[in-house]
Amino acid sequence: MSSIARIRTFRHVSPSYSDSPITRLWIDEVTAVARSQDRDSFMRIYDHFAPRLLRYLTGLKVPDGQAEELMQEVLLKLWHKAESFDPAKASLGTWLFRIARNLYIDSVRKDSGWVVVQNSLEQLELLEAPADSSLDYSQRQEKQLNMAIQNLPADQAR
Repeated sequence: MSSIARIRTFRHVSPSYSDSPITRLWIDEVTAVARSQDRDSFMRIYDHFAPRLLRYLTGLKVPDGQAEELMQEVLLKLWHKAESFDPAKASLGTWLFRIARNLYIDSVRKDSGWVVVQNSLEQLELLEAPADSSLDYSQRQEKQLNMAIQNLPADQAR
């Protein structure tokens, strides 16, 4: 068998996710949410993972308000779909961060207009401030401003 064939047939066997006591605790908490919608278990998960999810999303350059909404949506999915969590496939953290990532990607795909608006806002930020306080913009700055406005969707450009 060639070395490439051996590499392709090699399967990495990872340790069980339930080996650690902390991981076992999270599995028990999710199980309680799945079985009986245990609010205390959910709140313990929420208190631990909400700030971490928020940090993760803001690290992806998601605006603060959107990051907070996505974090809430991730934990709402946990509440409604806790029974679909499989500790044999991933840890609770990995599962939640994957949901967060997927929700973020979905939100970007749905809101293609936001990218245009964000790019236009970034262009506006690059405009140089006038040298004096009279707000007398140069012709070059006026052209940049007009180009940025033209890149906005019609209702926002108005």
